[in-house]
Amino acid sequence: MALEYSDRGEFVDRQLLAALAVEPVLVNVVVWTNDVHELFWKLDWSRAQTPITDTHGVLFFVHVAYMYVLVMTGVLVMSDVIARRERLFRVQSVALGFAAVVPLVANVLFVTETVGFDPTPPAFLVSGVTFYWAVVGTDLAYVTTPDATALFGCYDPRHEATRDLIGFRADPANRGAARIVQYEYDDELGEPWLFRLFTPDEVRDAVVGTGWRVADVETGPEGWEHTYSVTLAKR
Repeated sequence: MALEYSDRGEFVDRQLLAALAVEPVLVNVVVWTNDVHELFWKLDWSRAQTPITDTHGVLFFVHVAYMYVLVMTGVLVMSDVIARRERLFRVQSVALGFAAVVPLVANVLFVTETVGFDPTPPAFLVSGVTFYWAVVGTDLAYVTTPDATALFGCYDPRHEATRDLIGFRADPANRGAARIVQYEYDDELGEPWLFRLFTPDEVRDAVVGTGWRVADVETGPEGWEHTYSVTLAKR
């Protein structure tokens, strides 16, 4: 999800998915054969209900460490998004990163026996609520109050870096430009997405006669000067 959200969907291919599937398959084999080697859980056959004890084997910690690395890699990818994306997406990115970290921290506290109970389930509840808010609660459709503002981001078609983007198409007839993006999933080519690209001046012209006005235009950070975000305010 982190790769898709950060515009790195081209890295999500069969080879990557197959590589990521290796560890879960091996863990299942280890768990189902734990009676033989006790490398995942230590067993006590004198226990009345179950021989599984609270003592973990070395492969349990290897598995936990692997999962932590995956989660933190996703968080780092999201952090990169926060640093370089337009303001429209920054709140969502921070919320999604927070939603990923909360269960991780809770699980670390439980595995290391820092706390006497497992805080992971309530942490997932917090994570789910945060994720829902990030996806739904920050939608522009919720801009309804009289003094509301709206943010959106775009690539400036006049910038050379924009013209170098994959799928960039100039549209001289309409004195504009667009970006066409099409993804492939499981050997099936999805529908093409067409993103119209506007300059800040064209945005100002577009809101004339509407209930909105351009309150601010902010150019992207260093290395991303071909992007910009526009703040719209109600008239």
